[in-house]
Amino acid sequence: MNYRQFIVGIVILIIVGILLNIMLTPSKLQECPDMWLQDRMLRVSSFPWPWPDNSNREWFVFNGTKVSASEVDKEWVIKNCNIQPRIVY
Repeated sequence: MNYRQFIVGIVILIIVGILLNIMLTPSKLQECPDMWLQDRMLRVSSFPWPWPDNSNREWFVFNGTKVSASEVDKEWVIKNCNIQPRIVY
């Protein structure tokens, strides 16, 4: 195998890897939700556990179904939808 074939093979592998990554990466939901909720209730830790994780304190509702904020393109929602988060305690 000569140098040129080796370089072409590497370039093909890189392109295939990029395409597979794009195809296998789940895209985030880009749709206007019915509701946007943020939980701001104080959380209390119990010994011996560490302070509670603050993740999963925000979610969206689409057609009556609760969807985690990690599954939604929040920047798209802010830009394209006329909705503000509803604060819940």
